[in-house]
Amino acid sequence: MRVVLLTAHTPDGEVQHRYMAKRLSDEFHSDLVGIIVATGVNRSLVAKAKRWWRRYSLFEWVSRMFFHAHHRIKRTNARRQEVFRSVLFPEGDTGEMPRRDILYRIQSHNSPECLELLEKLRPDVVAVYGTLIIGKKVIGSVKKLINVHTGFSPTYRGSDTIFWALHNGEPENVGVTVHRVDPGVDSGPILARGKPAIDPSDDEDRLFAKAVRLGAELLCKAIRREADGTAQPAQQDLWSGREYRSVDRTLAAERRTRKLLKNKLLSEARPEWSEEF
Repeated sequence: MRVVLLTAHTPDGEVQHRYMAKRLSDEFHSDLVGIIVATGVNRSLVAKAKRWWRRYSLFEWVSRMFFHAHHRIKRTNARRQEVFRSVLFPEGDTGEMPRRDILYRIQSHNSPECLELLEKLRPDVVAVYGTLIIGKKVIGSVKKLINVHTGFSPTYRGSDTIFWALHNGEPENVGVTVHRVDPGVDSGPILARGKPAIDPSDDEDRLFAKAVRLGAELLCKAIRREADGTAQPAQQDLWSGREYRSVDRTLAAERRTRKLLKNKLLSEARPEWSEEF
């Protein structure tokens, strides 16, 4: 069996990307033949602004500007990464992507360079975690392509889905899903899904890290079932849930979620749960 991981869109990824790569390396050491990291496409400020104008309304554009400025000042991402380290790497994180012997860095997972690499590596299964949306050419170029989505599909698809489960007062829908990749967003047939254990003292960041840890375990099992042909994926009922965009997450939505957590939204502990198909 030959396994390839597509992950991240920075040179060494963030904590959660390194954890997923390490977990797959531990599980499939000799079978893992490639970790392909996208470093991101360099665009000018003008080009970035044009992309934002095409993607967002004026209200959404202004909202995102304030949102990003607020989080830069508060150093939110740095604090999140520290929480992730405490859950995913309690013994310490090197800060580097593992397995330099099979590590490839390219600008984009949808680039001709990525297609050439996949042709060269000849994977039986390609795992995806923490990338931008994978395009149709890549989807069509490999035998099996499966994704780890840190959300409980089909109920919560898209971006920040653990956050939205908390925002909507539904901690019972905090979860993670492993599914085959299709041209939609987190919409492919489900191979496994689960819900991490919840402690009343948890917050969004700890729950996200717990979901990543559970998702890595489910992914390893799903890869083996996909490789040996025993998987029996379940089709998603996309009418039963919602797809969220990153722009949907506003400062007002975050204030609401903090208030819910402060008012003991997670007052009841919940055990870990999972199902496989």
